Amino acid sequence: MRVWPGRSHPLGATWDGEGVNFAIFSEHATAVELCLFEHPDDEKPSAEIQMPVATDRVWHAYLPDVRPGALYGYRVSGPYEPEQGHRFNPSKLLIDPYAKAVSGGIRGATSCSATPLATRPKTSPTTTGTRPAGCRSAWWSTRHSPGATTEGPSPRSTAVSSTSATCAA
Repeated sequence: MRVWPGRSHPLGATWDGEGVNFAIFSEHATAVELCLFEHPDDEKPSAEIQMPVATDRVWHAYLPDVRPGALYGYRVSGPYEPEQGHRFNPSKLLIDPYAKAVSGGIRGATSCSATPLATRPKTSPTTTGTRPAGCRSAWWSTRHSPGATTEGPSPRSTAVSSTSATCAA
């Protein structure tokens, strides 16, 4: 799969009519991996791409071979220092906060719900509780989603706002 540097804005996944720019902000990340999925029920990503560039703490990449309908999530590496508010854990798949939709269903509340701070590990992140697929961000073209409203940075953009926010454990 071809990966180009892309742009740091706009945040989220943006279709420009030819490919998708992915951009996500993290002030303290040391690496960001973009995970792509073929189907909502896939256990493993079909592609794992190290985001090659960070500009002003925004990690970004452009994938000319990705089309509307893509399912994706992020794995983010960085410090695990709970006393400083840092809980990076690359074994967890994260939803894009700018996603237009989220795919999956809830299968076990413990990995999708908040855990009280007192019960969280103090010295290292947990590697249990989330299968590789985890939660997935999704977006698609208005051509694939009748009745959806179009939004985006240019008239050629076909990203849409969509429905549910669920999580697959």
